[in-house]
Amino acid sequence: MKKTLTFLSLIAACSAPFVANSCVDFDNIHANNVFIKNENQANILYQNQALKPTDSYINNEIIRTIFAPLISYSHQGKVHEDKINNNFDSVTKKILNFYLADSIIVYLPDNNGNLTQFSFIDSDYNLNLTKPDKGSGYSKPILKVSSPTSTSINHPDFWNKVKKASKIEFNLKENLFYVDKNGQQTNKLFQASDIANNLLNNQAYLQKIKTLYNVAFSYQNNKLIFSAFDLNKETKLDLFIQNEVMNNFIFQPSVKNEKDLFLGTYVVSENEVNKLILLKNNYSANDIFNNANDSLAKIIFNYNPVPLDEETFRIQSLRAYRQNLISILNYNTLNSKQQENVLKYSDIYGYNEVVSFNSKDAIFKWTYNSELQSDKPNNAFSNDFANFINSLTKKELFNFEKALSMLLNPYTIAKLNDSNYYWNVAPLASMKLQGIDQQNNNFDSLSSAYYLSTLTSFENFESNYFIEKEVYYQKDNILDLNKQLRSANFKGLKEIIASMISKFKLSHPGAKISFTIPFLDNFSEKDKRLLERYKNILNENFDLNVQIEKYDQNKTYFFQKAHISYLNNSLDSFFKVVWDDFHSLKSFSYFLDLASDEAIQKFISASNLEEFLSYLNTKTTYEQIKIINAFNNHFNIPVILNNALSEKTFEKILIQNYLELPSFEDGIINYSDVRTNY
Repeated sequence: MKKTLTFLSLIAACSAPFVANSCVDFDNIHANNVFIKNENQANILYQNQALKPTDSYINNEIIRTIFAPLISYSHQGKVHEDKINNNFDSVTKKILNFYLADSIIVYLPDNNGNLTQFSFIDSDYNLNLTKPDKGSGYSKPILKVSSPTSTSINHPDFWNKVKKASKIEFNLKENLFYVDKNGQQTNKLFQASDIANNLLNNQAYLQKIKTLYNVAFSYQNNKLIFSAFDLNKETKLDLFIQNEVMNNFIFQPSVKNEKDLFLGTYVVSENEVNKLILLKNNYSANDIFNNANDSLAKIIFNYNPVPLDEETFRIQSLRAYRQNLISILNYNTLNSKQQENVLKYSDIYGYNEVVSFNSKDAIFKWTYNSELQSDKPNNAFSNDFANFINSLTKKELFNFEKALSMLLNPYTIAKLNDSNYYWNVAPLASMKLQGIDQQNNNFDSLSSAYYLSTLTSFENFESNYFIEKEVYYQKDNILDLNKQLRSANFKGLKEIIASMISKFKLSHPGAKISFTIPFLDNFSEKDKRLLERYKNILNENFDLNVQIEKYDQNKTYFFQKAHISYLNNSLDSFFKVVWDDFHSLKSFSYFLDLASDEAIQKFISASNLEEFLSYLNTKTTYEQIKIINAFNNHFNIPVILNNALSEKTFEKILIQNYLELPSFEDGIINYSDVRTNY
């Protein structure tokens, strides 16, 4: 019956307003257990070392899917938001499982240094313990399951004990054999040394985990052992397992002098510049997955080595999706008219919302270039603009850039991105707080303290969620997007910028102050329209000539590209990035030395990062939030065009109706969790 419904869905789709004349190419329709995805880029993993075990964190769905971890989370069930009751009536369940590991032994020290041993030997769970907590639904889209069994790694006490542990042993499964690129079992037996050698041959990595987590590594027989390096220091074994063991590809097992051998749930069968194919491993370390009839048998990624223009790719992708030639299509690939039709026929088109990509990358992708040189041939700004910037004192330059950043209303930008919440600060929204009162505090992450975390202050101006939201809904603004785009402090910020320009022009009559703002290939139509409005606001309110253009890597811009990536979502990781930037690049942290805040002065005067972190760890959670705000208020980050808070925002996709795609907290799909509904 379900197959009939799928066929009818295709017929119905062909009658929709934007369907082409030729509807379904039945010769090319693939089996339901084959997942196909088209990418408008070259295969970045072609002839790439990324498929070999290296000290690199999992940041794409292919690496995630072929990874063979010691333990990992699986995800079950599709998320559905009940927008009327403001809760989730269907959620993704997150389950911790053994994969290469067979059991875990945790050692806890007592006050005398003696070790008590706790064994965790299974991964059972009870869904009855996961109950609605918001009316008849759930408050969060992804819920971690729990177990009443004390020996289960899904028991709440597991992570509590790991956090306090000084030593952990992973006992590995026996009689696991590698498979080749065709999914055929070989005679190569998995051994502890297949992981241990990756670590022992990388002294830089061993030093890194000592520094970050106070963890040392050893192994014996079929056992991997992680223990405290310095017994006089705090050991962060919980963070080490979550960030490294479960998410660093250096833990991918490999056989010396062998290639194309796999232990994960999928194997790389073909890897060309225009195509990558994954095949199911029926001999994986997960017997339930091996025997599952509703798992994917094959995953095909098609690439364009020479990317197509946006319109051509849109037309091809939409046609392919309608004809069931691809399995998934990003909603943002479509133009506005097509999006309207998809929403109108949402059930037919397999419209879904999944948790947005929530990577370890900072939300801002640009910083200001505060050191401009005139008379350079590739400048994307006039000589007069460079001279204007260079005429300002450092404090004046900070004020100019900060005012430019705060002109637009962040709440309005979020609404344009289909969200009611914005995130316009440098740290990750998921960043964990670690105040001395943490156990008695409701704020476990920055986003849980949302209204405090997004406070912005500058000179005598203050911006917060409620102030900016009020501007959006003011009676005089409600029908005028240009008015809604103006921040609550627009008038005062305008005076700051205008007075600086006027002062420069008094001594430089006839000066033409112009600069160009670049946009990237991956900017959506919505992003470009917003950038155009920002340009118009600047040109209409100031004696400026601002243009926009496609980013040219050979040019020097006032807005310069930045890629800020955090090791993890810890407080330590955030300040490690700030420390490195301030002591070398001085990009977003360029103005920190202007601050008079006690915490920032402590940061600047500290002889090393550990000294500052020790100071930070003496603060309450509220004090830590205030300190983070102080840093944010002194970062020079241009206006963020896609500022929707990912933890409260969903990515819109089209996925064929016979597929069930769960949500993932980091937005990176593990295809072993995708299910087919025949």
